[in-house]
Amino acid sequence: FSAMDKLDADDVPLKSSKGVTMKRDIVQFVPFNKFKQAHIGALAKEVLEEVPEQITSFMTMKKLHPLQKKGGHLAKQPTMANIYEGPSTLVRANTKM
Repeated sequence: FSAMDKLDADDVPLKSSKGVTMKRDIVQFVPFNKFKQAHIGALAKEVLEEVPEQITSFMTMKKLHPLQKKGGHLAKQPTMANIYEGPSTLVRANTKM
C-alpha cells in the first residue's frame, strides 16, 4: 500500500521522468483493511472526501463557470430528475491566456 500511497500525492506532488510537476492530485487511495470492520458509510466518506476539491480545481483550471441566466440568476443546477433535460449548465469563461 505504501507504493500506492505515494501515487496519491497528497503531501508531495508527483513529477514525471522529465521533471514536469503534476497540476493536481486526481487519485485517492484508501486502505480497505482500515474500514473492513466499520460501517460502509465510513469507507464511502473516506473515498469521496477529496472529490469536491478535485471537481472545483478542474473547473477553475479549465475556466468553467456556472451558466448565468438573464437577470444574473444561476441556471438550474442538474439533479437526477433533470439531468437529461437539455444542454449543459456549464460554460467556458471567455478569457484570453
